[in-house]
Amino acid sequence: MLFDHFGRIVLENGYLMNSTRSMISDEQYARISAMSDVCGWIGRMAFPIFCFLLTEGFVHTKNLKKYMRNLLLFAILTETIYDWSFTGILFNIYQQNVMFELLLGIIALYLIRREEKFVKEKMRVVNEKEAKSISIIIAILIIIILGKAAESLYLDGGLYGISLIGMFYLLRKQKIAKFFAGIGILLFYNCYLVGGGFDFSPENFLDISLLAGVSALLLIFGYNGQRGRRVKYFFYVFYPMHLFILKILSVLYT
Repeated sequence: MLFDHFGRIVLENGYLMNSTRSMISDEQYARISAMSDVCGWIGRMAFPIFCFLLTEGFVHTKNLKKYMRNLLLFAILTETIYDWSFTGILFNIYQQNVMFELLLGIIALYLIRREEKFVKEKMRVVNEKEAKSISIIIAILIIIILGKAAESLYLDGGLYGISLIGMFYLLRKQKIAKFFAGIGILLFYNCYLVGGGFDFSPENFLDISLLAGVSALLLIFGYNGQRGRRVKYFFYVFYPMHLFILKILSVLYT
């Protein structure tokens, strides 16, 4: 994530957009642009991991309300910094930070868990297999509806993020199925056009950012189920702080 944001905020928005031909040569421009692309490819590894960790947090949290409250609080605190960092203005309705996306993902998981319990306990179904099938269909509908809502609200992640979060939850006990379903979502997102339609061109199947996403899925596949260091609030603070610092660096180039 840090690499991705460094490339977009400092190299692209800061250096390239504020450099004239008298300041840098065409060769230097191309080199810096390539560096920004590399930063973006590295950064593509971060989002699937965030979605996976969010799902693990949802499954293991002892206080879901506190978890959601923290996401909402830091989403609100970060929004002005986020808008300023990427657009140069303090409020941009057409771009929202990833904390809002993660919060919507938690809401999706909450609804899915509720409907699973409802189908199991309240609905009269013939057997467990039938109940599971009904639950999966309803869960997919929840993911699609909230994913489209994320795009309508211009959340950072959109349908892609909600789909990953939902998939990680539904297949949380099936490592191999989770890995290949993740690849399927990556391919879907690479070909999916925001606003509707698909582009199945070879470039979308061979895009290097897809490889970065698959690399993230490999790291997730190797997860041993053990909790790491208790540094969750570091990441809450790191998100707005690193955006602010990168924006200051970009301003130095103007």
